[in-house]
Amino acid sequence: MNRRELLGNTLAASLLAGTALSTQEAGAAPAPRDYYELRTYRLASSAKQDRMSAFLRDVALPAAKRVGVGPIGVFVPVDETQFAIILLLVHATMRDALTTNARLASDSTFRSDGKEFLSQPPSDPAFIRMESSLLQSFPGKPKLQAPKKGPRLFELRTYESNSEASLGKKVEMFHSGEFEMFDRAGFAQVFYGITLAGPRQPNLTYMLSFADQAAKDKGWAAFGADPEWKKLSADPQYANTVSKVTSTVLKPTDFSAI
Repeated sequence: MNRRELLGNTLAASLLAGTALSTQEAGAAPAPRDYYELRTYRLASSAKQDRMSAFLRDVALPAAKRVGVGPIGVFVPVDETQFAIILLLVHATMRDALTTNARLASDSTFRSDGKEFLSQPPSDPAFIRMESSLLQSFPGKPKLQAPKKGPRLFELRTYESNSEASLGKKVEMFHSGEFEMFDRAGFAQVFYGITLAGPRQPNLTYMLSFADQAAKDKGWAAFGADPEWKKLSADPQYANTVSKVTSTVLKPTDFSAI
């Protein structure tokens, strides 16, 4: 993606977020908003997944902390037939997000400790492919909220829309009561973001957390039965705001900071 395209997407996302701001107190200064990078590493086997995990734990995450990136969540799919690792990197500014790789490359310890992993030959690649998306947090949820430590699962949900206008209405819908509905349903709300760069745009992504699968099922049942949700979802202005939903249930690694 070139600079002009990125700036265009950034402007569009800002306009969408401005719609949601209409629900906030007039004249209130907006809170600084996080930028999130979601990286998904597709791996060929469980052995490759274990090797990538060791590299992240011992080399990449300590280096990222040294250069000011974080917190960083590291997750794997609950479905053990999917060999993947998902990173959630939290940045204070877009500049921080865009310069992460350069800052890591300038870290001599990272280059030295990671030399063997980073120089895998084409005949034995470390991973199949890496996919990345850059997001800006919602105005009404400007900062990531890490759940309490302990047994927990995460659900990563992406909502695709047919137009930026439809996506803007869905963002507005979250700010019109959905946050509070998730609270009543017992979910921990980790982050919400509008995608600035990445595939399947326009879209938004958010993450929820819960103690276990039973808590997840109970929470969604409570959310669906909430009278306020039934009223909000029946509002004609929010019809057809989402064209596709993708949901992935994840578990954190033992070295995840989220």
